[in-house]
Amino acid sequence: MTKVLFLVGNQVERGSFWRSSYFAKELSQLGYDITYLIISRTRRFGFVERQYKGFTLIETPDLFPVGFDPWDTLNRMWWLNGRRFDLIQIFENRPVVIFPALYIKKKLNIPLVMDWCDWFGRGGSVEERTNPLVRTLLRPVETFFEETFRHRADATTVINSVLRQKAIDLGVPPETILYLPNGANTTDFQPKNLQQVRKRLGLPVDAPILGYSGVMFHRDGLLMAAAFEQIYQACPEARLLLIGYVNIPVEQYLPTAAHAVIRTGPLNDFSKVVDYIAASNIGWLTLVNSGANQGRFPLKAFDFMAAGRPLISTDVADLGQMVREKQVGMVTQDDPTELAQTTLKLLRDLDAQEEMGRRGRRVIETEYAGPVVTAKLDDFYQRLLKEWRN
Repeated sequence: MTKVLFLVGNQVERGSFWRSSYFAKELSQLGYDITYLIISRTRRFGFVERQYKGFTLIETPDLFPVGFDPWDTLNRMWWLNGRRFDLIQIFENRPVVIFPALYIKKKLNIPLVMDWCDWFGRGGSVEERTNPLVRTLLRPVETFFEETFRHRADATTVINSVLRQKAIDLGVPPETILYLPNGANTTDFQPKNLQQVRKRLGLPVDAPILGYSGVMFHRDGLLMAAAFEQIYQACPEARLLLIGYVNIPVEQYLPTAAHAVIRTGPLNDFSKVVDYIAASNIGWLTLVNSGANQGRFPLKAFDFMAAGRPLISTDVADLGQMVREKQVGMVTQDDPTELAQTTLKLLRDLDAQEEMGRRGRRVIETEYAGPVVTAKLDDFYQRLLKEWRN
């Protein structure tokens, strides 16, 4: 049995947890022994160990902002002493991840795989921070940890073509890079009858509903608000459904349409998330064409597709390309008026919604379903281990 150490620089149910935990679960089902270290939300001392979806999840004690805590870093290195693994897979390169990874790699002489699924540093998400002082202070720090250690990996997994090219530009050999999209959850997210699920949730049965789930950057929220205000003026029955924890107060930027926003708030019951996704006519991905958005691929796109719902996406890197090439929705520039007009066109065409939704589900099942994507990672690991042992 192959023993793999996953090191994650976030907390449970935040950020890279979703991507990394899904692969840990799928690999466990293939027979891997996965030990998964993640930052505790509440603990300052001691570790919490539990079984989670087939793998061993360890919550590590933490004092300071996510990923940069020397206390957590040292605790992880201490905990790893005396334990045996065959391979290390890390998600993000912040101190609590990269230093324990390099320590155990040297100690055990085992291969290290680095995942790159977000562009944090210069030109990336650090530029989206609204506080200029925080942005200035964090820019060199995020850039250093994101870029400096890439050549120390024996292999690299990337979420899209933008980060693949960035890795190559930093000196990572192309032959050691695996394009690894998110694994889509086709078990929980299923096509459902729109009217029935809306009745169960108490949503307006016949209203055109645009769905969005999770956090967003501030500029994405402003784009969403500007476009929805125009949509509401042309179609007053339209509703904007914000699912789960959505961090931007979109309603504050809507002069006349604030009452047309339905906000669920945080949802502890995952089945509710599934239902609200299925209750949307369209998955509405209003991303500004920024470095931060170019350097990621939102998992929510696959959630809507798995639920049989079409997408409207701005033309950002691999996301826009996928929507266009797979014909699972419509693509627009990150201009509020064009976004609104494109959205209204699809909202009024129920047949197109249904056909694009069916096509999206087929694409997810054949190309992006968790087992399909994880099989590529499994093969990647086994080839790497074979080369390492030889």
